[in-house]
Amino acid sequence: MRSSYTGKKGVYYYVTNAAGTASGIVWRGYLTRGINPNATSGTTPSGDNGNSNNGNSGDNSGNTNGDASNGTDTNTTNSLSQELAGFFEGTVPNSQLQQIANEYPSFVGKYSNPDIGDEAFQVMVANKYKDTQQYMTFFFIGNSGKNNKEKQQQLKSGKISFKDYVNNVVYAANGNVSFTTFKNRLIGAYAFDKSSLNYGRGVVILEYPQQDQKSSNQ
Repeated sequence: MRSSYTGKKGVYYYVTNAAGTASGIVWRGYLTRGINPNATSGTTPSGDNGNSNNGNSGDNSGNTNGDASNGTDTNTTNSLSQELAGFFEGTVPNSQLQQIANEYPSFVGKYSNPDIGDEAFQVMVANKYKDTQQYMTFFFIGNSGKNNKEKQQQLKSGKISFKDYVNNVVYAANGNVSFTTFKNRLIGAYAFDKSSLNYGRGVVILEYPQQDQKSSNQ
């Protein structure tokens, strides 16, 4: 997998402990085959049964920030998330994509560098939704590779609107792409609200409808 943060390639696993109380991404080079003698159940990549996945990777750091709290309820879709999805004209809200997007803040909150949380989130999606993730397009709003701190400060100070801020990310990510490029795609989105320290960050997931997925496989 290639990191959007470092540009380096590598194979990474998203892992969780048996109790489900700790998780993170780990570079394959740090792992050794065998059974953990200190645990009753081994730790395996989530949804992958120990098999690696090739996609976009994270940095060679699996270190997490123990405080995953970000002041946002990940089980609900806040109004700014709905506003974010609404920018993409002609798209169709999808409940499954929205559920996936609502998991995003829990990943960002685990890492001192939120960009690694973006990559860990992509690893989770690739492992858990193998059949459909190839049809998905991701926009990570506020990722340092897509938007600089100056733009975020302009947003937070009210000098630019949230829509203009997001439009800058979409255009910067794919050249001449705009909000009207993705008509008829399914969509789910999450944006940290203004009360969050992570205001200015978010994710948009777009997916081709089922009929288009079938036609591309023929």
